[in-house]
Amino acid sequence: MRVGDLSTSTAKLKMAVDSLRNAWLDVQAEWDDPAARKFEDVFLDPLVPSCKMAMEAMNRLAMVFAEAERALAD
Repeated sequence: MRVGDLSTSTAKLKMAVDSLRNAWLDVQAEWDDPAARKFEDVFLDPLVPSCKMAMEAMNRLAMVFAEAERALAD
């Protein structure tokens, strides 16, 4: 990974979110009560948009790093 390359970190975050979502789907097969729904509402549902915003920010920052790298190379 190059200095300032955030693509690996972004991909790892996406894979972690996908893995968490898949694990939750497996758990829901056994745990389906008000406590499970509250857990999903309070802890899991807010993670997805937060992680999406983080990944978008990481992509924007990667573009800034790439632009700075090009400017320094000139």
